[in-house]
Amino acid sequence: MDILTIGLGTIGTTYSYLFNKAGHNVEHYIRKSSKKINITELNVDMLDGRNNKKGEHYTDTYKVNTHTKDNYDFIFISMPAGNIESVIETLNSNNIKGTIILCCGIWEDKNYLEKLLGNRPYVLGYPVAGGNLEGETLNACLFDHFMLESKAKTTIDNYDDLVKLFS
Repeated sequence: MDILTIGLGTIGTTYSYLFNKAGHNVEHYIRKSSKKINITELNVDMLDGRNNKKGEHYTDTYKVNTHTKDNYDFIFISMPAGNIESVIETLNSNNIKGTIILCCGIWEDKNYLEKLLGNRPYVLGYPVAGGNLEGETLNACLFDHFMLESKAKTTIDNYDDLVKLFS
């Protein structure tokens, strides 16, 4: 699958690293004004709790690929809810399409989201991970699940692909 992650924040990059390791094409949209625009590779220091409740610690590297397409299977957005509007404007102005996975802790009702997103397909997601990005090192902790809005509450046509992505 082709996945675009908005920015180079901790949560989005943690999942992007894992999607990439699972064999998916992952790219990042990084604003030209971002301090992270020149980062091409990250050191990964991961405590991975997906297979062992105590976690498995490992280190690795992650090549950061910047966006090259205008159509993706999924667009992963994880940022403060107040920044979503500018991200949607950026996607619209660059004509970038794909099913949006909103991992932003949104507490507004669906009417707010529908107005904000227009006719873009989206699903709400709640990551169960954390950490920080220090310089060129991603320090991350990941648990054994990712909460997704139920299929019945979405209108996306690739929900089953999304479930596979997180398995």
